[in-house]
Amino acid sequence: MAFTVIKKPLYLVITWITALVYLVAGTQKLFDPSAFVVLIDSYGLVWEPFLLPIAVLLPLFEIVAAIALLLKKRWAMIAIGGLTLMFIAVLSYGIWLGLDIDCGCFGVGDPEREAYSNLHSALVKNVIILAGIGYLLVFHKTNLVRFVRNK
Repeated sequence: MAFTVIKKPLYLVITWITALVYLVAGTQKLFDPSAFVVLIDSYGLVWEPFLLPIAVLLPLFEIVAAIALLLKKRWAMIAIGGLTLMFIAVLSYGIWLGLDIDCGCFGVGDPEREAYSNLHSALVKNVIILAGIGYLLVFHKTNLVRFVRNK
């Protein structure tokens, strides 16, 4: 039982931090979709007619998934894991091409751009988030039912 008690606070911390990151990122991008269109286009991966719909729908999905994560919905963990994998792939592609652009993680005014101005640190942060999501999925499957019953 002592091991389970240690794991519950870690589960909650990872959940709240991950949800907060996705909530802030989605909200900031949603405030200025035209600027986010420019960021998406700088990667050269999306056809022009799809830029604006993606610039609106992606942040909305991030926000919905973040809220669902706080509500302990398993699909939210999978959705955020999928988003994080997609971001890792896009960042890796940008690094492979040698792009010197903003990651676009937090839209315009991204503190990452001002502090680091490269994709490598964003990639590391996304790998850390992915590891956290992996922990949440394993923890959710093995222990969450006990916590709900023991409340």
